[in-house]
Amino acid sequence: MKNGIVAILFLASVAVCFAQDNYYANRDVRLYRTLSGRDLVRVVEIGESLFILEDGIGFGPWGARWTRVQAEDGSVGWLAVDAISVVDSEKLPVEITGSTWTHGYYLDVLRSGNREILFEHESFWRDGFYRYRHSGLRPFQEERLWYENAGLGMSPFTFHTIFTRIGDLADHNFYDLIHGRITQEDGVFSFSFNCARKRITFEETDLERFFQLNEKGIMALGLDGDFLDVAVNDTEMFTLVRRSEEMIDQFQKLMMGDSVDLSRIVWPRRADGTMDFPPPGVDMVDFEASHTTTARLRVRDTPDTDSLIATTLDAGAEVQVLETGSVVTIGDVTAPWVRVLTASGFTGWAFSGFLEPIAVVAESGVADLPEAIVNAVEIPEEQPESIHAASPQPPVNGTGTNPLPPWGLAVIIGGALATLSGVALFVVRRKRA
Repeated sequence: MKNGIVAILFLASVAVCFAQDNYYANRDVRLYRTLSGRDLVRVVEIGESLFILEDGIGFGPWGARWTRVQAEDGSVGWLAVDAISVVDSEKLPVEITGSTWTHGYYLDVLRSGNREILFEHESFWRDGFYRYRHSGLRPFQEERLWYENAGLGMSPFTFHTIFTRIGDLADHNFYDLIHGRITQEDGVFSFSFNCARKRITFEETDLERFFQLNEKGIMALGLDGDFLDVAVNDTEMFTLVRRSEEMIDQFQKLMMGDSVDLSRIVWPRRADGTMDFPPPGVDMVDFEASHTTTARLRVRDTPDTDSLIATTLDAGAEVQVLETGSVVTIGDVTAPWVRVLTASGFTGWAFSGFLEPIAVVAESGVADLPEAIVNAVEIPEEQPESIHAASPQPPVNGTGTNPLPPWGLAVIIGGALATLSGVALFVVRRKRA
């Protein structure tokens, strides 16, 4: 999906950039002089044209987001953004607008069980945090700092009819976008946007590269199961994941240093069943690769070609075989299913017809195979008679006796006589000298 978003965004950007967006009221709505909602200007009727002013977006009564507009008769005021639509625009599906989204990398932090893994993704506030820590923070103060910086709401992203909020660090940074006509191609939704309002606490965030006050841009959204791939201005991209209440709750506990129960989270998947990050609970301490893939290979939830795909491995990827299942024929290859652990932490079932064992050198210096590989090999119950009748093999360690053939004995005796003759001739010549 990600590559498709970039390609579609490039094609759509020309049309979107130069299109004139025309807005209208999608219902009868009151126009107020201020955000207080007390100074009524008039009622804007459904279908009436509106011009959005670029000097503000704010919160009206009951926390509703409002924007400042100019109506057909020239009157100016504030009204709710969800009462505004764009002429000839596609609608974002409810799967996008009806959900709250957050950064996909929070899954990596959750599964690790280590809140400081967050700094691998959000390094911009790490140095400041460590400075506070070394200044003599008490433990409860440090926990509170973690909660306020990262755990308050998992950086919510919301998408509406003409309004999008992009957040970072529990809204320490946020960007309010008013967007124009939405187009759709191959399931990817594209639109131009103007950054109407923002608040910045950390200037080094990745989002700051994308959104500047009163600057326009192009955004594309690709819905893929529980994930939303976002492209901004040509090739830049980040991935969002749909938030759940349980996910937020466990993340907040992790940030506060409390114990977490990740089994309560239904781990997000893409539409084809794959996951961007392995689910929690996998212990990689004893990981020891036993096989490599000979081609691209799917790892599935169960040993069945109709099962969901957890991940797809490239050729040459290393896995550890954990268990052997039933033998099946796929295409013209017959081999057992095996349960594997990948180097990236995924577990699942793979068809072993596209796995080859990794030879392990034993202490004797002879290549040996791991026990898991031996167990995965189908050995016939009865050996052919020709095998039982085969000649015994010479001992590997050099012990035991084997009869010497006659011609071998003759060679040895002849060599000894030649050596003695040479020595005698040398002695005689020395005496004569």
